[in-house]
Amino acid sequence: MIKTSPSPVDAVPPCLYEAAPQDVDERFTARVEDAHGRHGRSFPWARVGVTALLNAADAAGWILTGRWTTDGRPFVELHRPNAGFDAARPLPGEGTDRR
Repeated sequence: MIKTSPSPVDAVPPCLYEAAPQDVDERFTARVEDAHGRHGRSFPWARVGVTALLNAADAAGWILTGRWTTDGRPFVELHRPNAGFDAARPLPGEGTDRR
């Protein structure tokens, strides 16, 4: 049987990311601390601009499907390839400001 389109169960929704407005690529270990000095476990964290985010996405095999800025805040939409998404469709709003 040939599967021509994904079922809603098979489809993977897009992932939306907010990037730093500056061209940065910072990766570090962070932890959250409350007002009383108590803190949780450390976890990996990153602060990346659009260029670094798109480079990391490309290296991981993700496909850019949208890119916009709202009130100076850059956003990108990414999809996993072969996850029920037609990668041939045009990129919505690439390089535009959606307000």
